[in-house]
Amino acid sequence: MAQKPLTLRTLRVATLAERREGRLVKLGPAFYDMLARFEHELVEAIERSRDDTARFQQAYADHHRFSELKLELYKHRERKLMDLAREQANGQEPSREAVAEAERPFLDALRGMLHEHRQRVLVTGTPAAVPAAAPSAEPADTTPATTTAPLPSRAAPPPAPSAVSPPAAPTPTSAGEAAPVTMHEAAAVPDPETAVAVPAIPSTEVEEGVLLVRVLEDLPTFQGLDARNYTLANHDVATLPLYNARLLLEAGKVERVEATV
Repeated sequence: MAQKPLTLRTLRVATLAERREGRLVKLGPAFYDMLARFEHELVEAIERSRDDTARFQQAYADHHRFSELKLELYKHRERKLMDLAREQANGQEPSREAVAEAERPFLDALRGMLHEHRQRVLVTGTPAAVPAAAPSAEPADTTPATTTAPLPSRAAPPPAPSAVSPPAAPTPTSAGEAAPVTMHEAAAVPDPETAVAVPAIPSTEVEEGVLLVRVLEDLPTFQGLDARNYTLANHDVATLPLYNARLLLEAGKVERVEATV
């Protein structure tokens, strides 16, 4: 069955549906080809009606309305495609059924850029420190040494505080409470009466960009930042890529399994 040609009314219906729905609305087959043909017809109508003022004004108004609807439809779908690419980069598996054939290259390119950026920034690590500039060569000083006083050397920076130095006394913030101390302070000088074991991420996990977690509920299969598929059930303990683990921690789906110092 041949598809009906596109009109301003059908384009308006599609745009309103895209504006109302939170997810992509499935368009008809070859929708963008039909959109291009319809715009070509409207331009031709303008050219044919230049000798008739009334027809020309109507054709011009139709083309103007068409341009407004097309732009609004594109903006809604572009935003949703970006959300879809972000979900795929996060390891989720959203449906691509409503993605038009003409939109798939754009979606795949967005997902690829997100994945490449996250691999470079989150997995590879922070960029190496910029090396200091080499001192420029200067002519030798021919002035006798007895006439020039030596410049004082730059003072060395104060040494870092020792890990075994006692922490400052906590400052009360309210009745029965004290200001929180850092994990470094709490682990360095434990108080026999009030000290609590401080969780620490093993150095191997930090270096490898992974995190050990315990699953709090059944999770659908997802793809991690390391391109592996994970199928996890409630109470499972697994080592996940650091980025995916943080997302699940923020969502309350897992809890970190920590070693005590």
